[in-house]
Amino acid sequence: RKPLAEVKFKDALMRDENLVAAMIALGGLYMENRNWEGTVVTLERARELEPENASVRVNLGIGYRGQGRFEDSLASYQKALELDPDLVEVYMNLALLYGDSLQSYEKAFGALDRYGDLGGTETALAETWRAEFTETKTKIERDKERLKRRDDQRKKREDDARLLEEKKR
Repeated sequence: RKPLAEVKFKDALMRDENLVAAMIALGGLYMENRNWEGTVVTLERARELEPENASVRVNLGIGYRGQGRFEDSLASYQKALELDPDLVEVYMNLALLYGDSLQSYEKAFGALDRYGDLGGTETALAETWRAEFTETKTKIERDKERLKRRDDQRKKREDDARLLEEKKR
């Protein structure tokens, strides 16, 4: 029934191009289908018409994240929080942006904490993400340490070779 809903929302917008409710619903359908271009185009228009609508800002942030426009996504989420500081859903989206896209794990954990503090109901999902971010962060740190040790060993071999060459002279 989603294709029919899309047709109906588009029809409503043909009749009234400023119908923000239809834009929000259509943008939601586009998000579900990972049609990030459609999401962004639709919700940017809704934002123009209702710049103080925090939900539009959150959904637009999701669309930007889907397009890889991470700074725009962050700005959209931050504006949503300016408009409604207790908007619980934005913290899960921030956690996903920070953890998956920006690899800023401490900020992701802070967003998940805030989500819980505000009474977010998707606690199992939040804890799953926390565990995944912790695992990824640990793996990245281990990989960095391994690369540093390898680089240090290479430098030591080069230094030893240089010293041996100097002794030969």
